[in-house]
Amino acid sequence: TLILFFAAPILMAQEIKVVKLPNNINTPNDEISPILSRDGNTMFFTRVGSRNFNKTLIENGKDLSKTLSKEKYEQKLAEIFSQLTNSNIQDPVNSKSNQDIWMATGKNFEYVQHPDYPLNNALPNSVCGIMPDESQVVVINEFNREGGMKKGFSTAYKNVENTFGFPRPIYITNYENIDTEVGMTMGYRGNIMLLSIVNKNKGDHDLYISFKKGGNTFSEPVSLGNDINTDAEEITPFLFLDNMKLYFASNKGGDYNIYVTKRIGKGWQNWTKPKMVQKINSKANETQPFYHFDSGTLYFASDRDGSSDIFKAQLEKPFKETVTVTGKVIDKKRDEIIGGFDIYQGLEGSNFYSKILFTENGVFEMELEKGKKHSFYAKKDGFLYELAGISFKKENLYVRDYEIKLPVEKIEAGTKLQVRPIYFKRSTATILEKSFDAIDELAVFLKKSKNIYIFIEGHTDNQGNPEALQKLSEARADAIKEYLVYKKFIKPVRITSKGLGPKFPLNDNKTEEERQKNRRVDIIVETVSILPD
Repeated sequence: TLILFFAAPILMAQEIKVVKLPNNINTPNDEISPILSRDGNTMFFTRVGSRNFNKTLIENGKDLSKTLSKEKYEQKLAEIFSQLTNSNIQDPVNSKSNQDIWMATGKNFEYVQHPDYPLNNALPNSVCGIMPDESQVVVINEFNREGGMKKGFSTAYKNVENTFGFPRPIYITNYENIDTEVGMTMGYRGNIMLLSIVNKNKGDHDLYISFKKGGNTFSEPVSLGNDINTDAEEITPFLFLDNMKLYFASNKGGDYNIYVTKRIGKGWQNWTKPKMVQKINSKANETQPFYHFDSGTLYFASDRDGSSDIFKAQLEKPFKETVTVTGKVIDKKRDEIIGGFDIYQGLEGSNFYSKILFTENGVFEMELEKGKKHSFYAKKDGFLYELAGISFKKENLYVRDYEIKLPVEKIEAGTKLQVRPIYFKRSTATILEKSFDAIDELAVFLKKSKNIYIFIEGHTDNQGNPEALQKLSEARADAIKEYLVYKKFIKPVRITSKGLGPKFPLNDNKTEEERQKNRRVDIIVETVSILPD
């Protein structure tokens, strides 16, 4: 199990600078809700009150933007927004309900796009999360193809043309939000949903948690408890990828500020006392935090310059594309570190391994690239080794002192050699061709280790006549010896073959699976002689 570490070195207070994103993103309108992809090269954000909004308005399967005059269209839209907000909306274009999703791409977000219908329409639209495979985004509200919407959330899949399909609803058991405003963040693995909603039994926005039950269905939201929720409003949560650290905004100090807290224990009700994030908050409103892990940067919305804009501040140092790993060579029998080994490295599934270092004391350190499955072994004459694998997700941050152990075993009398299974034609001593490679590998070992003498032990299950089983086990052990002697030219004096029939089973032979394990050939070291100088 990989150990995750999420407390990267925090920058000195004077180094934290709040930077406003450029004018291709921030405009005189309100920009809110920054959501970044894993690689940080795509940012979804929401633009509010822009005249350049998607005007698609479906009613009874027809787009009213194409059938109504401009005046009647805006009148219809004003009626809909008034119903949604329980208020009298006269200017729908400039209202807060006019929300569209925008998308900025490139390393500096230099390319800004305005996704078309169905990701956007004339109703409120906003991205509040990206699913782990990044093929779908989570958006506010549920939409009907025939028109209309209701409170909730949906997922929209990205097509091969980099457009989005029609949003599919997320089903939340007993979901309730009596307010028109909503906040939500999806956990890093897509199985946890944090909500900012108003329950009819509570006064203002509080934070709730909901767990994935399967498919697009989530459990009934449960309050995060009084350590976080207060008589003020707690909104726009963001959950760190370890599911332990939480950013959110609250107006308990008057204006909205961004706070941070950490979960205590395994439950979701106990949290450390929330603290305001230093150097980020101003005398204006700061909300909608989103932390990008690769760069250590917090993105958020603030109205410190009048309208709401998107800002960023690098809170932590970017973490590397490699992970520092400490390795130890471990003697399996004595469970202690042992030195004098060459360390070999390869990629999982590859037959090519290269020597990367020598460890005199059995301890070593190396840098491993993320996103690859690495495999290692420790090699020294007179020892058997086992492969050890390790991999790190490219998007995660890992502890620097992660440790990998490479097990070795001194070859001595009684050591069982690890040989791939050797198969025979049913009820005979005829070796199947697919087993030749396994015996060839044993031959290579014996040629390199000229002081090793071995037993070849044949074993059977208990199904059949004991005398016949004994003879079959002897014949199979002899067949392997003959292959090594006559095909691979191993001296016969170094090999003793014997059949043990059903006398030494690994289990009680009750099932076919157990009996299959008992039908085996074991290669045991008989002696290790001293070679002449």
